[in-house]
Amino acid sequence: MAKKRGQAKVWIDAFLCKGIEGCNLCVHICPENVIGASADLSIKGVHTAVVQQLDLCTGCDLCMLHCPELAVAVERAEVTNYA
Repeated sequence: MAKKRGQAKVWIDAFLCKGIEGCNLCVHICPENVIGASADLSIKGVHTAVVQQLDLCTGCDLCMLHCPELAVAVERAEVTNYA
């Protein structure tokens, strides 16, 4: 079954994120270009990853699975199928 866009929420912990300068895995691994770089510097002085196009997220979990700092979490919408 194909994953539908907009079925998940992505959360990125800016405190845990190494920043685009230090990692950038979630940005490169996302097949839907949901994640990008923050325009502002974090308290650590880096441009953290941020969710830019949440409506495109399919909930594939690749960003969460590849984050070495566990800074990314994916929450899927609960789907109830009443037959």
